[in-house]
Amino acid sequence: MQELQQQLETMYEADDFDGEEYRSLENRLMEASNEEERIFTSSNPFGFDEVLSSVQQRVSPAMNAMLTRQVSAAKVKCALFQMPPTKSPGPDGMTALFFQKYWHVVGEDVRSFFHSEKLLRGINHTHIIMVPKVKCPMNMTLLRPISLLKGSWVCSQKLK
Repeated sequence: MQELQQQLETMYEADDFDGEEYRSLENRLMEASNEEERIFTSSNPFGFDEVLSSVQQRVSPAMNAMLTRQVSAAKVKCALFQMPPTKSPGPDGMTALFFQKYWHVVGEDVRSFFHSEKLLRGINHTHIIMVPKVKCPMNMTLLRPISLLKGSWVCSQKLK
């Protein structure tokens, strides 16, 4: 499939661009993608308990205690202030700069979020942005998806 994608890119950038040949190759790539999806997608999963019973436990009680420990307010603030202030806003439009600049106002709420046992409904929500791989992409295979994560999620990852 990667070979077909490379052929598409080469063909598109060539001086003697042939639209018909390009569409034919694009169709072959789409068929290959659909076939790959069909092969690697399960439509009727069952028997999870049987499978999971044979999976060896990886998280020991000590590891679990470390992962679920209370995080100090100082660590939360330190993690937040290590984040780049103006990098990619999350779906809520907020960057770390807002929380850094107004820490004296929102700091207690941020700390309480990390001390609560509840996750925000949208903590894993993200924006998917498509970045072109070539100058003028003609189809989705010529775009690369990137994800803009919420600041609260990024901050939580720094607390590990």
